Formats: sequence, structure tokens, C-alpha cells
Amino acid sequence: MPFAKRIADTFTSHGGKILYNTKADKVVVKKGKVTGIVIGDKIMTADVVIITSDTMSVEALFDVPLNSPWFDRMREVTKPTSATFISLGINADLKYYPERPLIKLKNPITIDDITFESLLLSNYASDPYYSPENKSVITAQLPGDTYDYWKKLKDESKEKYAEEKKRVGDAVIAEIALYMPETKGETEVCDVATPLTYERYCGNWKGSWMSAITPEMKFKPYPAKIKKLDGVYFAGQRMSPPGGIPPAMMSGRTAVQHLCRDLNTIFVSE
Repeated sequence: MPFAKRIADTFTSHGGKILYNTKADKVVVKKGKVTGIVIGDKIMTADVVIITSDTMSVEALFDVPLNSPWFDRMREVTKPTSATFISLGINADLKYYPERPLIKLKNPITIDDITFESLLLSNYASDPYYSPENKSVITAQLPGDTYDYWKKLKDESKEKYAEEKKRVGDAVIAEIALYMPETKGETEVCDVATPLTYERYCGNWKGSWMSAITPEMKFKPYPAKIKKLDGVYFAGQRMSPPGGIPPAMMSGRTAVQHLCRDLNTIFVSE
């Protein structure tokens, strides 16, 4: 999407290099100091590593367990906020419908033990980036922590997992057709993303795209560093509860500010 591309273009214009389709397997630490990262069978040396993967599942990157009071507290109070997300490509022009309609379901949809009586839609018919001429993109989400439900299904059988995704997608399509009659029989693309999808593509802990707000949560950023772990900085949505894109971006800025301070370098934003 253009938003992400602008960020990538800014980074590369300043000399940065992005390795796409590349996953870091380990962070190499020797005597309390980072020395590089492991990618497959290769080691890339590094004086500094800023970790932006989900902090709730980041321990797999380290051979030695991470030890810090703030890290322990994050583990204690963080609960996932996730959803099953449905994306539809429809052969119909839906510009005259609201952009964010909330529709009451004639036939409630159930996933595990959660029953949905209504559905909030996002209508991108007026956005030429998403919707070609005379066609429309509609998305909907069914919120709730259904990670364990979907994981159990997939572990039992990939066929069962696919069938359940289809059932949910078909149910959403049918309900939208009751609200938007033009869409009946005109769905050309249907994609159902479960929390497992978010986990697979984004590395998000339990497929969660934010942290749930709980009484134990403090709306206060976590430190970007762990004591006695030199050269490693942390950024990402978990670093500033409850998370989301703006806090994730600010956490990256904070991590770089810590780095500049440690290197006795002036932080310049532009």
C-alpha cells in the first residue's frame, strides 16, 4: 500500500537497504554485546540491532533468556486483541453506500463460542487504489480472541480449517447481500484471514494486532533497552500499550533516540 511504500522509500533514500522475504532466525550476543544476526546458514555482523518483531514472542531470537522487570511485566499484563478479517472483491459499483456501515445480521455468525449479531463494514468503492472502475472492495472483521480455536482446527486438519474459513466467508457474503442486493452472486474474490494468518505473515503474537486494554495495563511506554544487553534496542506496537500503528512508529523513533544517546550522537529528525 502507498503508506508503507512511502516509509520504505524514505528509508532507502537515506542509504538504507531492505532485504525482503528474509527472516532473522537469531540475534547473536557474546559477553553481553550484540555481534550480529543469523539468517538461515549465514551470519550478518552488526554493532547494533533494533528488534521490531513482536516483543511478546521475541525470546526465540535469543539463546539466553531475556531478563528484565519491564519484560516480565509485559508478559504478565498483555492480552491479545485479534479478529477474523474478511476481504471481498465485488463486481458492482457500491459508491452510493456509506463508507462504514454497521449492519444488523439477519442470521448471526458464530466462531467458536463468540456470536456476532452485527457487522461493521468498510466500503472502499470510492478509493481507486483498492477498487477498479465499476468494482468495489468491502472488508469486515469479526473481533475476538479465536486464536486457539483456529489453531486447533488447523492442527487437526488443514481441510477442516479451510472449510471453516469458507463457512465464515460465505456467511458474511450472504449477510452483505441482504444489505446490498447488488452484491448477490457478484463476489469475485473472498479472502478470510484468521489470527493464524496474521501470525504467519506478520509474526504477531497469537495473531493480535493490538494489546487488549485491561485494568492491569499502564498506558506508559516500556523502555527500549534491557540492562546488560548492549547494542540491542526494541521497537514495535507492544512497546507502547495498547499498541497500533502510531505507537509502533513512535517506538522506532524512541529506539533510535536511545541509540543516538549511547553513541553520543545528536538525533536529527529531518
